[in-house]
Amino acid sequence: MIYGDVMDQLWKKSYFNRRSWLMEHITDLNLNEREFMLLMLIDFLNEQHRPISLDVLSKMTNLTMNEIDECLSRLCMKQYLQIVPKKGMVEFRMDGIFEKKEEMADHLPLFSTFEQEFGRPLTQKEATMLTEWMRHYEQDLILYALREAAIYHKLNIHYIDTILSNWEKNHVTVQMLEEGKEHENG
Repeated sequence: MIYGDVMDQLWKKSYFNRRSWLMEHITDLNLNEREFMLLMLIDFLNEQHRPISLDVLSKMTNLTMNEIDECLSRLCMKQYLQIVPKKGMVEFRMDGIFEKKEEMADHLPLFSTFEQEFGRPLTQKEATMLTEWMRHYEQDLILYALREAAIYHKLNIHYIDTILSNWEKNHVTVQMLEEGKEHENG
């Protein structure tokens, strides 16, 4: 049985402490303090079978409705949270956060590589962009773009994003880059 299947079953058990698990994995999940607080609150409200709305979340966190909406949008984009209409109400499902953990674990070395090259921890914005790239591009292509930026001493996330976008427009593949590297060495 793979890790994701185990987590999928385990986190639904009554004895599994989801909030403690979130506390232990906050860094791996690239959550900011507001996103983390909302997930903890949503889990609590779900556990208590209390209705959840933007108004309830706003009152309980002292965040504005716009701030709540932005955080919820980011959590949905990260696929950690799913908001589903159900029987005239809205259900907030956190299944994605536990399912995504396995996928993220596979990519932690990529985060570490970027932090090592940048010489500092990634910002929330950089980590989010890197996560989006991982959904869209091959990991090796992302690493080639990082290498390209390092060669030109332009180690910033926007420059790397431009490289990836240009390569996509020009249909550049990892295989093409590797063949080009062979020609350089040959």
